[in-house]
Amino acid sequence: TNQIRLGDYATLGGLLGAVLTPALLYRRTRLVFAIFGGAGIGVGAGTGVHYWRNFQDRQLAKQQGISVPPTSPHTNI
Repeated sequence: TNQIRLGDYATLGGLLGAVLTPALLYRRTRLVFAIFGGAGIGVGAGTGVHYWRNFQDRQLAKQQGISVPPTSPHTNI
């Protein structure tokens, strides 16, 4: 489920970035560059939001005393 959430956040961020960036920079850049640049920035922002929320969820679970499994199978190596 963690990988699915990562993909969802990245996709939503990319779509929002591809739509909002050309709207903000309409007269300053070419449309194709604004769409692809905005999508790239949006994917990065969506991925960052996913990792930030994952970090917050893990910290909250630790404070409440809930056992939290590692996010990667290679974490305990």
